[in-house]
Amino acid sequence: IAAARLVSKRITDASVGLGSDLTRFPLSASVGIATGTPSESAEEILRRADHAMYQAKAEGPGRIRVAQFEQSIPTRVF
Repeated sequence: IAAARLVSKRITDASVGLGSDLTRFPLSASVGIATGTPSESAEEILRRADHAMYQAKAEGPGRIRVAQFEQSIPTRVF
């Protein structure tokens, strides 16, 4: 988790905007982190990371959230 937080911090710090000196486009990153166990599928882990990312996004730009392992996330149907 510590290494993921470090990389996430670097990403959020680097996302300051795109463009030239005349025109800037605001850009920010919100990051969700999740770990898993061998009994979990990749889909389950990604679902928790996705949920954590949306929580981070709701808190504002440049946020990082770590999913709780016991956090139950409903399956979304696309």
